[in-house]
Amino acid sequence: MSKATVQPESPAKGISGTRFLKNLRHLQHIASEHFPKKEPEGGFETIIPLESLSQIHKPEVLEKLTSDKNLSKLLKDVKFPNIGNASVDPLFSGTFYFVRVQFTIQNQGNKVISVSSVDMATAVQYATLAAYPISVYASQYGTNSLSVSASVIDYAVTLASSNYNDTQLQSWVNDVVSKNALPASCCVVVLSPNGLTNTTVGSNVTGYHSFASVAYIYSRVYAQNITIADEVFVYAQTLSHEMAETAVDPLANSVNPEVCDACAGNCSNLYLSYFDNSEHFIQTTQTFPPPGFAYLFYINAVVSPAFVNGGACPSLANRDKACNYGFPIIRHIKPLYLQHEQTAAWLIQLWLMIHGGDPAPIEIRELGGGIRQLSTIRAILGLAKCLEDEKTDKAIQSALGPLTGQIAKRFSKEL
Repeated sequence: MSKATVQPESPAKGISGTRFLKNLRHLQHIASEHFPKKEPEGGFETIIPLESLSQIHKPEVLEKLTSDKNLSKLLKDVKFPNIGNASVDPLFSGTFYFVRVQFTIQNQGNKVISVSSVDMATAVQYATLAAYPISVYASQYGTNSLSVSASVIDYAVTLASSNYNDTQLQSWVNDVVSKNALPASCCVVVLSPNGLTNTTVGSNVTGYHSFASVAYIYSRVYAQNITIADEVFVYAQTLSHEMAETAVDPLANSVNPEVCDACAGNCSNLYLSYFDNSEHFIQTTQTFPPPGFAYLFYINAVVSPAFVNGGACPSLANRDKACNYGFPIIRHIKPLYLQHEQTAAWLIQLWLMIHGGDPAPIEIRELGGGIRQLSTIRAILGLAKCLEDEKTDKAIQSALGPLTGQIAKRFSKEL
């Protein structure tokens, strides 16, 4: 067998196929006589144009398509569920596992096409850096936790030609999970190299995320010798896009919103957020490469929850507000590193940690100890005010009230 030498292709500007797959699966469920589970030879574009399938969930697009004589019978009485603006299902909390698939292509003299092991290691390094800021942006939609396995899983498949489809990809994902005993909470990431075509979504789609037995990501890599900074724009935008959307929408079932399409090529509105390191945000801009500053890595911008708007593209007037809003910090003080939620129970535990340490020096008498305790209680009550939650505030006051009374009695006795 010989190793394939593949020339770089020109990547589209971040076209995600997730919505396409969601629409297709909905049609396979409600109109299976026209949209079979098994992909027809030549792909689903032999039934309906792929560009139309990616937009068909929009009422105005569906109405236009049903007026087409060739499509009207296929789409008769078809309706799509409304796309919400908020998360209903839980967000992703788990680990991304990268899989290096080695594709043996029979009709090309059994050439083996794959992303190199060096490039896979770079992609894992990139994803590890990007996971924290992606999690922070995603936490605007709910609690999530992202980690990246440092180990790359090798997997081999044999194809008759350089084409494969999403059904095959799902079977590989499920096999990888089974053979490697991966947890149900994981996400399998498959990087697809040049020279291969996923016929389900076509050649213009750069990636998507979906769900088999676990969440999975299909992400194209358009060149070799990639870098973390991805100065030539061949993988990082797509990979970060699908990681962020998996974080918010791990089941890919049309319940939770997609949070990058509004700031990507799907809306002809590509914004990238740049970082010096995982915690130091520099700037979000539409200009690539960015003008006037160096950076370590970038990610696809995540749309602000105020502009999700049922999956619709933001208006020209709102594009900057929707995608260029910096690094969110409200409610997101390093959530991956906190060991306790900011609740009444946590604040009381904090008091116990402070009060329950080593005994006070002998020279601190009862009165001094009472003052110290009272100061601690006042500090906790002050922290409770910062939570801006009246119910929690009252709960803390109620819990500490008896202790405050005991200290007051001790003060009276000492005096």
